[in-house]
Amino acid sequence: MLLVRHTYGHGSWDLPGGSIKRGESPETTARREMNEELGVDVEKWRAIGRFSGCLDHRRDQLYCFQAELDGGAIEHDRGELAAAEWFARGRLPSDLGRYVRPILAHVDPPL
Repeated sequence: MLLVRHTYGHGSWDLPGGSIKRGESPETTARREMNEELGVDVEKWRAIGRFSGCLDHRRDQLYCFQAELDGGAIEHDRGELAAAEWFARGRLPSDLGRYVRPILAHVDPPL
């Protein structure tokens, strides 16, 4: 699993992602964010669901996708991401963001 630590916020390990721009589809947002923040171009996505949540006193809709990557080196944008690391599914760090486990429960195959 590829997890990131943002340079802002709570500093816990989280899933890569970002905000939808006006007129942009959730899948286009996922593609753009992966490219901007991690230098990765992903063409094939699998939608895993939409989740509602509240973060920093703001209600959010989280559109989640799964993609397969080769597990190779990632060049992360150091302005937005303090770190980006690969973790084995059974060896995730203990300090995960609040939505990571509920989202990963929908990943194929499930954790």
